[in-house]
Amino acid sequence: MRTNIEIDDRLMAEARKASGLPTKKKTVEAGLRLIDPGPWPDGRP
Repeated sequence: MRTNIEIDDRLMAEARKASGLPTKKKTVEAGLRLIDPGPWPDGRP
């Protein structure tokens, strides 16, 4: 699903640094997985 959201630049930078994830998309997806830990598309637990 494609969507546009406004995210605080500092918060995104801190989240990417803390998570080590390479993209904003992966960072947002990881945050959503904290709420709904269903199956990952790439097979991760």
